[in-house]
Amino acid sequence: MKSVAIVGGAEATAQFAPFGDPEWEIWGLAWHTAVLQRTTLLFDIHDPGFKAEAPYRLHYNSHRNQRYLDKVNASGVPIMCDAKALGSFTNGVPYPLEAVRAALPKRDFLECTISYMVALAILQGAKRIALWGCHFTGKDEYQYQLPSVTWLLGYAEAIGIEVIIGAGGPLLASGYNAGRYGVDHGERPRSAGPTDWVKATMSIEINGQPVRFCVPNQRAVFRVETIETKEPKTVEWIRNMPPNSVLWDIGANIGIYSAYAAAYGHQVVAVEAEDSHTRALAQTVGLSDFDDRIRIIEAPLGKRMTIDKLVAKHGFTPPTHIKIDTDGDDLMVVQGARESLPGVQSVIVETDTRNPADKDEIDRILTGAGFFKTGRYVIPTNPASPIGMDHWSRAA
Repeated sequence: MKSVAIVGGAEATAQFAPFGDPEWEIWGLAWHTAVLQRTTLLFDIHDPGFKAEAPYRLHYNSHRNQRYLDKVNASGVPIMCDAKALGSFTNGVPYPLEAVRAALPKRDFLECTISYMVALAILQGAKRIALWGCHFTGKDEYQYQLPSVTWLLGYAEAIGIEVIIGAGGPLLASGYNAGRYGVDHGERPRSAGPTDWVKATMSIEINGQPVRFCVPNQRAVFRVETIETKEPKTVEWIRNMPPNSVLWDIGANIGIYSAYAAAYGHQVVAVEAEDSHTRALAQTVGLSDFDDRIRIIEAPLGKRMTIDKLVAKHGFTPPTHIKIDTDGDDLMVVQGARESLPGVQSVIVETDTRNPADKDEIDRILTGAGFFKTGRYVIPTNPASPIGMDHWSRAA
């Protein structure tokens, strides 16, 4: 019996996919391999000629991102792709679009990579299709992609395929506790709603006060448990900030360092593009009474939205300190902060020695703005890592 587990990029529930069960094929997104413990087949259906801005640069423009191509090709895993992209992938397999279209009833309704994956599983005769890490709860492109996925899953069930939504996933979940339209027609089990999977919390003491974090997954638990040791120079930097500083935490993730700074009385603007992370951060803000200290922006920073534009056009408090950790878009963030840099006292920015062009340009911009590099630090448990945090200050 062919069983296909489709794993998306929402790590909060992707971690529960059946990676250890050989009965399941694991199909994943080629730009979200970090959540994949095992992979049978990768997918990148994007047209190699399409150009996009952040936040979609990574996967829409994947065929012009050599670092991404090298990583995917080195994996040795077959990658299902557009026929025009076969030259990009050494393990490329052309997606059988016409055969898929012929197998579907009446309409061609493929709006995203996940829908292409579900459709292919149907074509290949899967008896079970399960989805983990596929939430479609964002405010942008997911809203028009979601209907095609739900339609295909409904069709799959109609033809006898067992459809499974992984534990905690909000896809196909009802928000009602009662019957139709909320009218009580008798009790029925409530499906897992989009906030049910982010209720786990843990509390630690920071600056003499309890801070309670929302921890939706084991990785979040690890981040909280190692807050003082994973990046010791970062927390030392925060502790040494002058009173009432304004920290812009770019790439805040679930807000570990945002909350750490708030516990020391600083104002924080936390910028994070991943909706599952911002929801966890929002719960942390509420649990720890940081509503008056942390302001959350759910968006990527790039060419269209920058620190300078947020300050000048949207009234955000200018930063006195900036932390940048965006997994590849760090240069664009620095470029978009040129007008704000004169008022900034210190900067921490993640750089990768495997990308010397970006690193050199970041160094040039910050040096030109009057900063001195005071050190470069890597995670203590991985001293050979090419990725490190460069610390910059107004004083040498």
